[in-house]
Amino acid sequence: MTSTPALPIAAFVDRVLLDQSSIGEQVVRAGYRQGDHDVVSIDVPIQLLEKELAAHLEMVVRVTPTGQIASHLVDSSGSLLPAPKLTTSIEQLVSETVSAENIRLEEATANELRSLLSSLEAAIDQVQAALAAIPG
Repeated sequence: MTSTPALPIAAFVDRVLLDQSSIGEQVVRAGYRQGDHDVVSIDVPIQLLEKELAAHLEMVVRVTPTGQIASHLVDSSGSLLPAPKLTTSIEQLVSETVSAENIRLEEATANELRSLLSSLEAAIDQVQAALAAIPG
């Protein structure tokens, strides 16, 4: 007599499609599954899950030597999450910041823009010092 090996039990999280009347309440189902059979599961409002997860994540932002600004998420153990990093250039961020529409929406003052300019000038000085320290 031969026995068939038991299927492993694995954790899962699936987005649940609800009827049209509950469109504002997105839900995920989390639990344990053996093959196609849910051993145990619970439906959780996705907003609750997102808030709890976000409380334990850290956004790390860095500037690359080429002037790109890269950001990625780090989990509670300090590991990078496999989600794609967002990357943009310093020029793009500054351009968006000082656009007429953004100045209006942020109600930016001349003093705030002078402070931004001063910060950017200090950053330029630091890059120039780094360049001067590189031989050749």
